[in-house]
Amino acid sequence: MVKKIKNFFTKRRIFTLSIVLVVFVMSLGYAALSQYIELDGIASIDRSWIVKVTNVTNTTSNGATSISSTYVSNTVTLNSNLPTSDSSITYTITLSNQGNIPAKLNNIDVIEDENTNITYEISGVTNIGDTEKSIMLTFNYIENSGTIGGDSGFYGDRSLSGGLGYGTNNSYYRAYNRLEDNKIPQFSCPQSNDLYTTSSSSKGNKALDYPIGLITADEVAYAGGVYNQNNTSYYLYIDVFYWTMTPHTMLYEIADVWCNDHWNRLNKSNVGYNVGWIRPVINLKSDVRISSGDGTSSNPYEIFME
Repeated sequence: MVKKIKNFFTKRRIFTLSIVLVVFVMSLGYAALSQYIELDGIASIDRSWIVKVTNVTNTTSNGATSISSTYVSNTVTLNSNLPTSDSSITYTITLSNQGNIPAKLNNIDVIEDENTNITYEISGVTNIGDTEKSIMLTFNYIENSGTIGGDSGFYGDRSLSGGLGYGTNNSYYRAYNRLEDNKIPQFSCPQSNDLYTTSSSSKGNKALDYPIGLITADEVAYAGGVYNQNNTSYYLYIDVFYWTMTPHTMLYEIADVWCNDHWNRLNKSNVGYNVGWIRPVINLKSDVRISSGDGTSSNPYEIFME
């Protein structure tokens, strides 16, 4: 009796274990099967890029004539005549985003003609609702300086080789080493604020009302002047004491500036002690031509620009 019961439980445990194994295998099969389910369909994105100019108006005009404008897509053609140096005209241009892709205005390319007297500036970029933006484009007539190259400027080198460079502090300016020790002149201008230019210039310190400066010590050196050496045979020789615009040193509260001294030497002198002449300088454009004259005081050069 006891033996039968034992066999019964033994078989039951085997049967029960078999069921568990079957269920486990079936669950794995379902998991494996679920990884191969496929969905059929078509996905599409509807996007359109349509950004273009929709309007151009003449906002303000100061002496401008023959005003017209046309636009196609994102290209605008503006025409006007600016007859005098105070003439100007401002256009307002409206751009519209008629597509459904967000757009950002990064830059505006203005294609200029060969008239260097006309300048332009872009301003007033404003939003008009969510999809429109307006910009203002102003053209100005800047009178040509003729044969004078005012934009080139005059180099008054105040860069330091030692000292503090302000007040009465001891200071050594670079021309001191460049012309006195090394005797190597230069025309380059390492500091923009030392390039004296007019207010209409695109560079320099814009400190001048007119494009007229003084001769520099480097220009005297290039022409033939040598520190502390007499020279009466080069074209800048005039046998008078004259100042340049190039600083030399400030030592013990004495300011020295480069000059052509009484002995026709490129030298330095105390600005609080010596009284001297000055030599005004203008810069001529590279395309200037001599029409007549030989450069003497009785027959000076006459120049023209082609």
